[in-house]
Amino acid sequence: MTTLDLTTDPRPTTDEPAVRLRGVDKRFGDRVILDGVDLTIRRGEFVALLGASGSGKTTLLRILASLDRATEGELEVSPQRSVVFQDARLLPFHKVWRNVRLGLRRDRAPRERILEALAEVGLQDHADAWPKTLSGGEAQRVALARALIRDPHLLLLDEPFAALDALTRLRMHDLVLGLWRRHRPAVLFITHDVDEAILLADRILVLDQGRFAEDLTIDVPREERRVWSGFLDTRARLLRHLGVTP
Repeated sequence: MTTLDLTTDPRPTTDEPAVRLRGVDKRFGDRVILDGVDLTIRRGEFVALLGASGSGKTTLLRILASLDRATEGELEVSPQRSVVFQDARLLPFHKVWRNVRLGLRRDRAPRERILEALAEVGLQDHADAWPKTLSGGEAQRVALARALIRDPHLLLLDEPFAALDALTRLRMHDLVLGLWRRHRPAVLFITHDVDEAILLADRILVLDQGRFAEDLTIDVPREERRVWSGFLDTRARLLRHLGVTP
């Protein structure tokens, strides 16, 4: 396995790859999780990843985040990356602003910069709150602020809205898209929700038995997708890959 650092310019252009995988395998004993995966994601791309439970989605994300290692293959991944999980993973004994700064040196994230990050996610008035006082949506917004304050070239989102109610989830869609448009990282967004993938992503991947069964680009403007004539056909196509007959 070969791992290379893609980033030489601290401000790469939006067409520069944040991820490039070639022939990546992941095995646990005789069990194959990823089977010769090839993948390129460029700066500014918003990619959704679908797949049935156990298809390897989270394993792939963990490899990209350097939380797990591939068994074989070549990986080129920007070192400037952040992860937001389904659970916000806030430390209960730290106030919100300290959770945002977690793992960073003070000179890289002074309180003023942290307050700016919290303002971006609409939580500037919650800097001194304790995590236990936050709603689920607020906790996820803190997790987003913590990810974005690192100025990532690659933002990895592992079902970050799965535990939220429907209304909060829609609000988080708008928030994430707004943050993505301002910061322009590459995004890999894992979801089980086909509609969510169609509404948010530029490109949709479907992982099945360790390989990509679909790599679909959507060129329709996001504000038009709910009334897009091809929405239902695209939805049905993706659901079939997931073993669901619409």
